[in-house]
Amino acid sequence: MAGYYDRDRTTAAGTMRWPEPHLGATSEFLVAGWPYSLSFDNGTGVPVTKTVTFEYVTQFITVTAVSGDATISLQGGADFIIPSGTTQKFEVKATTIAITSADGTGFRLVAGLTNVRKKHYPATLPTQATVA
Repeated sequence: MAGYYDRDRTTAAGTMRWPEPHLGATSEFLVAGWPYSLSFDNGTGVPVTKTVTFEYVTQFITVTAVSGDATISLQGGADFIIPSGTTQKFEVKATTIAITSADGTGFRLVAGLTNVRKKHYPATLPTQATVA
């Protein structure tokens, strides 16, 4: 009996692992996110777009527009304008954000990252509803 058991278990140990966190792992989005922060002040003389690609899926993203409006796009979708001197928090699952700031302006970005790797984020998002 021992030989039968041992023979069946020779390759099992190499393939048995804990499942990786994924988008449906509720616990990853209930706990506090790992902090990510970025500060940018544009002094180039032209509008600059900074694209941030996260290695992990976000739990939330907070953007503060400093001394001028900031235009942001989440996952390449619609643009949002954040007025100067205000802060906007987006509680979204995302892996990329693009922020455009004019000359003499800047922004502050704070994001909470989960343990869900970017590879688990879908390549295409579900179709958005349309308004007739």
